[in-house]
Amino acid sequence: MEEICPDDAREAKRRRIVDEAAKLFAVHGYKKTSINSIAQNAEVAKGTVYLYFETKADLMVQVIAEEKKQYSLKILELYREEMSPRDRLKAWLRLAMEVAVSLPLVSRLMRGDQEMYAVLAEMNADLRDKMEEFRMEIITEMVDLAAAPHRWTDRELRERALVVTGMIFLSAHLAEPNLRGGLPTDRFLDILTDMLVDGIAGQKN
Repeated sequence: MEEICPDDAREAKRRRIVDEAAKLFAVHGYKKTSINSIAQNAEVAKGTVYLYFETKADLMVQVIAEEKKQYSLKILELYREEMSPRDRLKAWLRLAMEVAVSLPLVSRLMRGDQEMYAVLAEMNADLRDKMEEFRMEIITEMVDLAAAPHRWTDRELRERALVVTGMIFLSAHLAEPNLRGGLPTDRFLDILTDMLVDGIAGQKN
């Protein structure tokens, strides 16, 4: 029989815990999901969960990170491919809105789930602020390059970047079919992305 590497077994166990936590958080929310229920679903002892994660908050942060990880390669591709700044902004915006709609926990967070916000507030404040500022710098640069040449001040440029960020948060509500007027999610996001970057009338030749 093939011998199982201890590291592989440990990672498989951690993976089960994260996967089961993701399912329970998505269905019951953060507060109503207990470490006991996560352990039972993952078929491990309660103490085993704490060997991998110090608190339930740490576990939830890891679950959200795992959700986003599946899109990380797609984001990197946007910077590897040769594309115009306008097309890059479109592609990034389209991907960000897709994440907001399709990932259960990310979607709950972006729709304003107060339990999840409270948990994330426990994160190191300096780290959280640095992450937010880094994200805003990326969005601001993409908007700046996509709209060039323009005459916006730095303040006006940042305001536009903030609106783009707000649209991503609002897009999390598009999981509700009635808000899309019957359009499939992919088609709705394609049109919304084009309108946000090129305007209702489309890019002028």
